[in-house]
Amino acid sequence: MPQTASSAIPVRQFGKSDAKISILGFGGHHLGEAANESTAVRIVQEAVDGGITFYDNCWEYRRGKTELWIGSGLKGRHDKVFLMTKTCPHGRVASLALEMLEESLQPGHFRVQ
Repeated sequence: MPQTASSAIPVRQFGKSDAKISILGFGGHHLGEAANESTAVRIVQEAVDGGITFYDNCWEYRRGKTELWIGSGLKGRHDKVFLMTKTCPHGRVASLALEMLEESLQPGHFRVQ
């Protein structure tokens, strides 16, 4: 799990676990506004290198595109971060939320190897 003692971004214990994560997180929604995937990958890599260890995403952010882009940016760095995703079906049927989550959990969806 991430340890950024030398980072400029402070870390805190994550719940009751032994994991420590940065107090500043990276949200995936706005990543979808990047000009292209290579730009998004660079943004994610710079965030990791800068000490951000918590990444929050959701299938609903650009219909899964930002999950794929964050996954590409985290390739080779996944052991340095805590990655979270969620579903946001906005009051629609539960089966849609399950479908979104299942897609997010598919091997290779985040492209993190």
